[in-house]
Amino acid sequence: MVTRPGTPRLNGTVINGRDPGLSRALAYARRPDVRARRAGMARRLVALPTVSSSALHHGAIDRAAGLLCRELDRIGMDRSLILRGAGPPSVWGEWRRAPGRPVLLLYGHFDVPPPGPPAGWSQPPFGGVVSGGRIHGRGSSDNKGPLLAQLAGLENWLATTGRLPVNVRVWLEAEEEAGSPHLGRLLDRCGQLIRADGLAVSDSTRLAGDDRPSLITGLRGLVDLRLRVAGPGRALHSGQLGGEVPDSALLLARMVASLWDSRGRIAVPGFYGQARSPAPEERARLASGRPGPESLAEAASVQAAELLGECGWEPGERSTLRPSLTVTGLSAGSTGPGATNAITTSATARINIRLVPDQRPAYVVALVTRHLRTVVPPRAKYRLEVLAAADPVLVPDDHPLVSAAGRALQATWGKPPAYLRSGGTIPVVAELRRRFGMPAALWGLSRAGDRIHSGDESFALEDLHHGSEVTTRFLHELAP
Repeated sequence: MVTRPGTPRLNGTVINGRDPGLSRALAYARRPDVRARRAGMARRLVALPTVSSSALHHGAIDRAAGLLCRELDRIGMDRSLILRGAGPPSVWGEWRRAPGRPVLLLYGHFDVPPPGPPAGWSQPPFGGVVSGGRIHGRGSSDNKGPLLAQLAGLENWLATTGRLPVNVRVWLEAEEEAGSPHLGRLLDRCGQLIRADGLAVSDSTRLAGDDRPSLITGLRGLVDLRLRVAGPGRALHSGQLGGEVPDSALLLARMVASLWDSRGRIAVPGFYGQARSPAPEERARLASGRPGPESLAEAASVQAAELLGECGWEPGERSTLRPSLTVTGLSAGSTGPGATNAITTSATARINIRLVPDQRPAYVVALVTRHLRTVVPPRAKYRLEVLAAADPVLVPDDHPLVSAAGRALQATWGKPPAYLRSGGTIPVVAELRRRFGMPAALWGLSRAGDRIHSGDESFALEDLHHGSEVTTRFLHELAP
């Protein structure tokens, strides 16, 4: 982007100006009819089963993309498009009528993980039910509710003043939950549409408590792996040939168990060689906004004594400041009354590794690959696939863009935000910084009790409305 001399930049000094339109925009956001319409939009979006990992739901993703594209048109964006390519469609829009002012990119995702077992839901996962002041359903809190809050913040300005304080682009992705595997190809083709001076993301949890906002200063990276072990060419009777041929399930169990030790550390040689620990002063500062073990255990539906992890690190630190390895899927043979007493032909595990600053996905994959070769018999047949990867991210908390978000959050909640690192991963943030040097402001609207990625996920309508005001104020803070 070419910027004229004197143009305020989101990666330089941000001048905090005053706009008399702010009070009108906030008054509009609080109108009962406006809030009711936004709750209805949330119901419609949550009701669409936009599971990015399933080909059965591609139609729902298309319908959601169309719904969001029409919403961008309705609120008054200048242009909106559905971007199509190798992966699921994403939605893009822009408003560019503020010459000489910076361009902000608002990012969100509208895909969701599978709902899981029906027994985990007291409301239909794709019913879009509103009750008790909450919208219930898969994706309501991650990330459909916060996404709609950002769009509502734009509407607050456009419906009252006809203008935005800065230029804005919107990009809504549909494969974030799958690790954004087509992100690179999309940016190769459409990068100039998405490029901006700064990025704003609301896709995190307010871990400091329901009554206090969170400003995110770091994200963990990601390596998502699939390990598949081959057994005999066909199912074999376990009584006739058990002990004679390789058992793929036993081999898989041995390989997976070798990745972790009894001290809670990842047992891959060299794994921690690149991992950067936070300085003692940063560790102490982050501790001030982190929930205590009891709150963390309650959010995880376990007892505080059941919290496990790397020795020497406190609960809450282990999931944000340190790497982790979890097994998110295991499959081999059949179980239950219909079990066939057969040696299985294959066994599969999904392994999810989270990374901290200075760790690089490709290097970690090489370490895991080398390690697995040492723990299986020479003739064992297995395949390790990389399904998704993303670098970790650190965000300077004194960056002007982050400071502007902090002021917007404090004005909305009436309390200063807690500065926290997130244990999650948003691949887009790292990739946009790598390609375009794009700084990012990340904040959380979701509550710890929203049950993200679990049964009975929900999102408070109060947080939807709070989120619209945060975006409204954030845009005001960025105006010259």
